[in-house]
Amino acid sequence: MENEAFSFALSAAPNVLYGRYKQYGQLGVLAWCSEFGEMIDSLKELGFKGNMLLTTRAQALRTCEEILKIKLDIETQIILMLSSQVARLRRFLDGEHQWDDYPVPKFPLDYRAFPLC
Repeated sequence: MENEAFSFALSAAPNVLYGRYKQYGQLGVLAWCSEFGEMIDSLKELGFKGNMLLTTRAQALRTCEEILKIKLDIETQIILMLSSQVARLRRFLDGEHQWDDYPVPKFPLDYRAFPLC
């Protein structure tokens, strides 16, 4: 039963994220990242107990891919938060695999490259 609930929540997560983005913009994504982080913590607990089914794991990995495919016009640090949540879940589910589908930030990361004066 718990696996079914997680699978349902995971399958709905990309649509919920996009809905929050359309409704509230970047603040909606920020709030969603927090909620998604809580779900990740619960999934990790389920996995550590040895109760996670392969179908739940597969759905979680599929959800990560779908989340990163959503076209969100976010050019702030929020995109890093979103990517880090996805990376955290992926590392837990499959620590051996290396992914290269993360979005590239479009804001300056090195403050020295852009002097104020």
